[in-house]
Amino acid sequence: MPKWQYSGDISLEYGGFYWKDEGDPESVEALKVTPCDDAGGPDNLFHVEWGTIYMNPERLESALDVIGLTPKTASREDVIYAFQAYSGLDRDAYGGERVIRIGPDESESMRRSGGWNPEPDVILRAGTDLRKWIERNWLR
Repeated sequence: MPKWQYSGDISLEYGGFYWKDEGDPESVEALKVTPCDDAGGPDNLFHVEWGTIYMNPERLESALDVIGLTPKTASREDVIYAFQAYSGLDRDAYGGERVIRIGPDESESMRRSGGWNPEPDVILRAGTDLRKWIERNWLR
């Protein structure tokens, strides 16, 4: 069984994505974490999406151009990373996104500042390690 791979910041709280390559040359299963504070929201709120990264061979050069590589120099991991940056991921139609909050609600101050502040679907206690929680609860 293929393992989940990770690409992103050393701390998932700053964003990153996981993918699982099951051998399909044109797609991988993926889970992406975006901190809401990237859009002016609270720094303890995270948008999580899961679905598929599709890698259309006809768009390979365009996707790799986003990260400054060519088909000759790119590894499979580079191709996956490039297509995630180029076209994102297609979310699962059956609820392929969640918002996670770690710790106390900081939304009132965020509402006044106008930052991205979606309602959380999951609330974890302060100090929870987001990476460990996601790996334990979603990446099996």
